[in-house]
Amino acid sequence: MKRVYTDAREQLSRLAASDFDPTLWQTVCVKAHLLSLGEAIEDLQSLEQLQAGRIQVLPHQIDAVMTAINRMHCRAILADEVGLGKTIEAGLILKEYLVRGLVKNVLVLTPAPLTTQWRGEMDSKFGEAFVVADRDDDEHFKGWHAHDRLIVSLDTAKQPHNAAEITKRRWDMLVVDEAHRLKNSQTAAYQFVKSLEARFKLFLTATPVQNSLFELYNLVDLLSEGMLGTPESFRNLYVEDAKGRVLKNPEALANVLSRVMVRHRRAQVGIRFVDRKVETVRLTGSTEEMALHDAVVDYVAKGLGQAKGQKTLAFIRLSRMLSSSPQALAKTVEAMARQTTVEDAEELMRIAGLARRVEDSSKLEALRKVLTESGDKAIVFTGFYETQDYLAERLEKDGLKVLCFNGKMSQKEKDRVIARFKMDGDVLLCTDAGSEGVNLQFCHVLVNYDLPWNPMRVEQRIGRVHRIGQSRDVVIVNLSISGTIEDYVLQILEQKIELFTQAVGDTDLILSNLKGFESFEKAIITLIAQSKERQELAAGFQTLGQNLAMAKTAADQVREFDSQTLALLDLSAIKDQASAS
Repeated sequence: MKRVYTDAREQLSRLAASDFDPTLWQTVCVKAHLLSLGEAIEDLQSLEQLQAGRIQVLPHQIDAVMTAINRMHCRAILADEVGLGKTIEAGLILKEYLVRGLVKNVLVLTPAPLTTQWRGEMDSKFGEAFVVADRDDDEHFKGWHAHDRLIVSLDTAKQPHNAAEITKRRWDMLVVDEAHRLKNSQTAAYQFVKSLEARFKLFLTATPVQNSLFELYNLVDLLSEGMLGTPESFRNLYVEDAKGRVLKNPEALANVLSRVMVRHRRAQVGIRFVDRKVETVRLTGSTEEMALHDAVVDYVAKGLGQAKGQKTLAFIRLSRMLSSSPQALAKTVEAMARQTTVEDAEELMRIAGLARRVEDSSKLEALRKVLTESGDKAIVFTGFYETQDYLAERLEKDGLKVLCFNGKMSQKEKDRVIARFKMDGDVLLCTDAGSEGVNLQFCHVLVNYDLPWNPMRVEQRIGRVHRIGQSRDVVIVNLSISGTIEDYVLQILEQKIELFTQAVGDTDLILSNLKGFESFEKAIITLIAQSKERQELAAGFQTLGQNLAMAKTAADQVREFDSQTLALLDLSAIKDQASAS
């Protein structure tokens, strides 16, 4: 701390003797901020308040937290490689500052599929309640100025009417997950984040260096404006070529970056990740099942031309439920029929009749076989409460001890269910909402009874069991009926991006390189709208698969460039030298 006082006095003297210098003013402000913090933090008070048994904090995570707090003063890029727990690190930092009373207003920006997962992680692991300010959480969200702790997707937050309200507040802490999405300084997202006032900032990304060193400049400048100088000076000092692909003066750049970036590699931390054994069970649907499938696809395709907003979401849900359980679909379609026109109701009731004709589905029989052959505890994921109820009834009749876990439960109810499942349960029927922030490493068998269309949500399911602390190889079983929309989706996720075998956390980078579509879900629903028969649907998915394969190739190139560049920088060595001195 003595050194901080000395540096501050020297810079104040320089400031008094010079003309106005924005960079120097910023430096003095930072030094003043450091003085206000007092001595360095030596012990994490937050560790004593973590939920017992719900979180395993590892040495490299403690190292990242202490570095971000003491050396970077909570303006940091947490850049550990995929799977090493950047969310845990950010949660620990946030918890520490909350415990010490240093923050009150917190804003977390994430990709849309991760909003509810962040809420679950913060609640179950750190005991901190957040409100998700996106559409599916409207019943809790009371306005941008009504909550001290908000989680919101970046896409929602950057919308002009939302951004105008969010930027009116001064946030104590800003957390941005998958921060590589802010690599382009010309985008609305970048300009929105730049306009936010926040005392502390945490950016999380496994790939801080993407396609160009200039994108790294943009990210660092967004975190700490002026640290890398002007774009022109950065180019002159550190970039060898016009495209920003060739680094020069790596030691000098590493010295600067070590003040804002924490990076651990898998090879460094010595953690062994278990293997995944993936099996996809492709079934031949019965005549009744395929008739139902084609009727729903035809209904959705015809209706999408006039659909907007919530109606489109209803069609997405209907199309996904088609691959879940006919019984659940029948109930949903009958409910829809009571709230529409007479003509539409007739068509919906015809579909409901087709669904009622399907008795035990092909998937249920396949699930029974998987559970029998496994002979171990299994987690069975479905996206729908109705299917959860249907499976619970049928499997309990088979003599299995079945437990249900979903988003309707309180935290205490969830805890009791997990404890009972761990002790003597056979099957845990789990919805996606229910799995937020839950660690289930004591189980190693996972069945996807039906699939979300968003690959990141599939990845989140896998992350419940394939994570640090899992001691056995993870078995993942996907159930699918050949020739259905779900089967087309599953094929391209398996074959084009190797979703089920790659590390948890890689998918966002692939999707961010998928060109031409607002989202993967919208791409699928667009294909349905454009297809008049099953052959056209198959051809459309083939094209989507090719686009996804190109996105994966682009993501692989990003990872390679990131790895090579950061290897040259070797931030860990620079940090160790600084610590020793």
